[in-house]
Amino acid sequence: MIYASIEMQLISVTITLLLISCKRFDREHYLATDRLMNMMLWVNLCKDLCYIASIILEGHPSLEVLDSVVTCGKCSLGFPIIMIFTHYIRHSMDGRGRFPDVAETVEYMICAFAMMLNAASIFRPVVFSCAGGVYRRGPAFAANQLLGFLMLMLSMFIIGQCRKNIPAKDIKAMLLYLVIPLVSSIVQIFLPPEPDISNIGITLGMLAVFVISHIDRGIMLSAKEKELTELQVSTMISQIKPHFMYNTLAVIQGMCHDNAPDTEETIIKFSEYIRGNLDAIGQMKLVTFSKELEHTRLYLSLEKKRFGDMLNVVYDIQETDFMLPVLTLQPIVENAVKHGIMKKINGGTVMIRTEKVDEDYRIIVKDDGVGFDITSQKNDSRKHIGISNVETRLLAISHGTLSIVSYPGKGTFVTIILPGGKMKLENNMYR
Repeated sequence: MIYASIEMQLISVTITLLLISCKRFDREHYLATDRLMNMMLWVNLCKDLCYIASIILEGHPSLEVLDSVVTCGKCSLGFPIIMIFTHYIRHSMDGRGRFPDVAETVEYMICAFAMMLNAASIFRPVVFSCAGGVYRRGPAFAANQLLGFLMLMLSMFIIGQCRKNIPAKDIKAMLLYLVIPLVSSIVQIFLPPEPDISNIGITLGMLAVFVISHIDRGIMLSAKEKELTELQVSTMISQIKPHFMYNTLAVIQGMCHDNAPDTEETIIKFSEYIRGNLDAIGQMKLVTFSKELEHTRLYLSLEKKRFGDMLNVVYDIQETDFMLPVLTLQPIVENAVKHGIMKKINGGTVMIRTEKVDEDYRIIVKDDGVGFDITSQKNDSRKHIGISNVETRLLAISHGTLSIVSYPGKGTFVTIILPGGKMKLENNMYR
């Protein structure tokens, strides 16, 4: 029986330590309720350790005083845990509604009285006795259990009064926390002193609160993260579009001056191009590669009007049956034209290729422009908005990656990898 009692308390200690560890790793999202839950866990750990110590000291008359002290801790520390839990309820309201202060005051009084009874038991057999190194229940043992019962009932009353101002899931978790220790305490009155199931009942109640509250928090944080990502992506796309439009307007301006007959065709293409850009504003869903390629072709046709034979384009499209974030390809191609080909005296060639490797789709944009030193580029905080935004959106929306290899005087090689095989809208987290 002694070994069974120690094993039960060790399970309680293990659960409590695991929950404390989880709280320490989750400090990024630490709330007032987390601080209170942490206090409850530490007090519960002390209660468990006192219980184990009392079992070990059992049968040692020479250590009777020490045995009485740890037994006092075992029998009394459940009361402050309930008081801390009442504060947990208050903070869960987050300032909404009125808190039943009278019920809380009565709880304080019961807690203080119960702690005094247990402290008195160190010297006189009130709640318990450890005379001769043997634990016995005192005449006030049942009253001690009753006081705990009353505090739990008051906590239930407080939850009932505050239910309109606390989320439903939190209410369920709190009630579960109260019911488990309540049932175990009532049952313990009619059971032998060992093993004490009321102790592990408190720990299991805390575990229930922890699990339910953190599942709810995970859902909340996931929703906030998605909302933040959507806002970031929308902002990035809005940053890119004016950059495109200003360049193309410069093309049309030059054509009106030098080559008026081509202006109508260019304006039509530019209108289609603008429509594609405007459609992309706030676009969180994946788009087909064919649509993205069509938009890129429009861009390149406008640039061809501007640069003529200095700009050559080669398409090697082996795969089109996949999806990617909107405005992924065009900014990469624009970067190749603007910073690679057009900085070369005689111009050059941009090659666009798609391929499938295992389950991944790859987009390769290669130019034979001036290139650049990758090392110095990494140390340069002035990254091009287009490339930076594409890289961020690829990771956020489709878990894709972007890599760049460049050699001064030889050109640049950009590879986009979209993992996981064919990407479909119905599987997109931004539906």
